[in-house]
Amino acid sequence: MGKFYDEILQGLLEAVAVEKGKISLVKKEGMPALTFITSNMETALIDEGGSSSK
Repeated sequence: MGKFYDEILQGLLEAVAVEKGKISLVKKEGMPALTFITSNMETALIDEGGSSSK
């Protein structure tokens, strides 16, 4: 269950950062529906923030 928990925590931390405007979203082209993603650099920062709270 450890990996599952880590993935849930990652998603929640990223959602909070997006909501607060600390992470910008980039439109992903070539998708059938309007899709936005975060950049790898910003995801790495979220990973760093999540690991420090453990």
